[in-house]
Amino acid sequence: MSNTFSKIRNAIELFRSIDFDQLSSISEKVDLPKLMQNFSKLDDKQLSGLMKMLDPEKKRKELPPIDGDFYDIYHTLSPEQREIQLKVRDFMEKEVKPLVNHYWLRDEFPFELIRNFRNWISAESLMKVTAVRECLF
Repeated sequence: MSNTFSKIRNAIELFRSIDFDQLSSISEKVDLPKLMQNFSKLDDKQLSGLMKMLDPEKKRKELPPIDGDFYDIYHTLSPEQREIQLKVRDFMEKEVKPLVNHYWLRDEFPFELIRNFRNWISAESLMKVTAVRECLF
């Protein structure tokens, strides 16, 4: 019987701590009964990890810079070829990176990037790119 009263007391404390406006806002975004059902299936370690991820006080780790030159091609390029490589990398970071996830998730091709790339790179640079490709392959 005391176990039942303990559960009721815990439930009352829980109700006092709930912001019902926030709860209503969350319920508009997710299926709360299904969410509770799935959360109740998590073990202690999974719940602990989830709470760590949701902690707004947690300091975010900085990701290391990406080194895309996996094959160390940089050292084999002439200064002119390196300049082209840096131009292409600049285009990829400024034009492609902001859009890539949108298209990837929808399984679509970003045709406007072709137009942007054509406007961005000169015909002279395209001929140099062809020369670079011939050197590499």
